[in-house]
Amino acid sequence: MNADLTCTTAPDDSLAVSLTGDWLLDAVLPGIEPIFERLQQAPAPVGIRFETDGLGDWDTGLVARLVSIRQAAEQQGIPVDDSGLPEGARQLVALRSRSGSARVRDAAHATSGSSKVSARSRSG
Repeated sequence: MNADLTCTTAPDDSLAVSLTGDWLLDAVLPGIEPIFERLQQAPAPVGIRFETDGLGDWDTGLVARLVSIRQAAEQQGIPVDDSGLPEGARQLVALRSRSGSARVRDAAHATSGSSKVSARSRSG
């Protein structure tokens, strides 16, 4: 299933980001520019939250975009609620935010147990 991203402003003025489909490095992934554009608008959202009920397979293609979103939000003092993300993605994003890309590669391999994700992590 093709990856898709939609952004909506929730009643509490947070930005709800819906991620659906397969978010894999070897696929065409949607850009995250709509999120960056929304962060620049006034009034800024009070936070960002993720909805992933329709999320399929994912790898570091998703994680890299989540890290970029988190960094952009943090630069503007906007909190990110990642409780809607899969546990493995949350762990990898948190690890990347704290420690840098070398440890993300190690965690991707350990979390997934998949050589497919590990190989992609090393190349990206």
